[in-house]
Amino acid sequence: MKALKVILYIVLAIVLLGAAAVFMIPTEYHVERSTTINAPQKLIMQHAGKFENFVKWSPWNKLDPNMTYTIEGTDGEVGSRYSWVGNDQVGEGSMEITSVSENKIEEDLIFLKPFESRAKVSLTFETTSDGTKVTWAMDSESPRPMNLMNPMMDGMMGPDFESGLAELKVLSEKVASSDTFRSFKIEPIEMSSRTYIGIKDTVKWADMQTFMASSFGAAYGELTKKKAPMAGAPSSIYFVWDEANEQTVMAAAIPVEGEYSLDGFEAFPAGGSGYKIAYYGAYEGSGEAHYAMDDYFTAKGLEMTEDIMVIEEYVTDPTTEADTSKWLTNVYYILK
Repeated sequence: MKALKVILYIVLAIVLLGAAAVFMIPTEYHVERSTTINAPQKLIMQHAGKFENFVKWSPWNKLDPNMTYTIEGTDGEVGSRYSWVGNDQVGEGSMEITSVSENKIEEDLIFLKPFESRAKVSLTFETTSDGTKVTWAMDSESPRPMNLMNPMMDGMMGPDFESGLAELKVLSEKVASSDTFRSFKIEPIEMSSRTYIGIKDTVKWADMQTFMASSFGAAYGELTKKKAPMAGAPSSIYFVWDEANEQTVMAAAIPVEGEYSLDGFEAFPAGGSGYKIAYYGAYEGSGEAHYAMDDYFTAKGLEMTEDIMVIEEYVTDPTTEADTSKWLTNVYYILK
């Protein structure tokens, strides 16, 4: 009997300690991990803030290769939602972006299975001398007596955060060091000093070919009469690209060497450092080369400002080459 009493006292003490711990341990818990990535902040935020990229570095996607997911809304913007259904290891739930600022992304995380819970997730970005410091954090709350697990949450989830950040680092640094985007190789160049002579106007997309044909013809004819020292193929210079109104402010022009002027035409000086893509294909597909240039600027931490001169140089004469796959258009982004 004495031994039984001792056991009962021990059990009672454990129960009392457990009951006390339930009220002593906070119901909230916080998990946080950080890493430094040698890549521009804007690039990393694209990989971290878009769900289509999140699946590439998420530590939980590896746990269930057959996991299914959907993305709703405009990916990367407030209100976009990522929902998943997987095995017992990853469960079922959703994440929704609630806030996007210059250096922080916040999300609501909802678990439906294996148990219901909610959490606030944040990704914070800080530019440092070594690159970009990325901090991935989660804050949640567990009702009593489930809060007894809270002291262990950091040890349980922390390694997943570390694994995810390590994958994000590899992905971001690989893209940041690349010179190929959307299958286009981007080449840094030095453009010799030249002047583009042509006609500038606001043109509807549907009228661009007509505008270019008439403007190129007029400029080429006058330059030929003047025996001007031409420096390249007919080119379009883009100043504004207005998707809302499906129009552009552009100049259809011919490049000539050095400084030059011609009555009745505008002169557009160019030259200096920049970047080039050699695009082969029909003219209407050249937009993909411009998207590739956008990706390149983001990856290298460059700013796409109004001071950049955007030029398309139509090297191949379509009247002598019927195969559009052989049409070469050089796309230049020249820093003024």
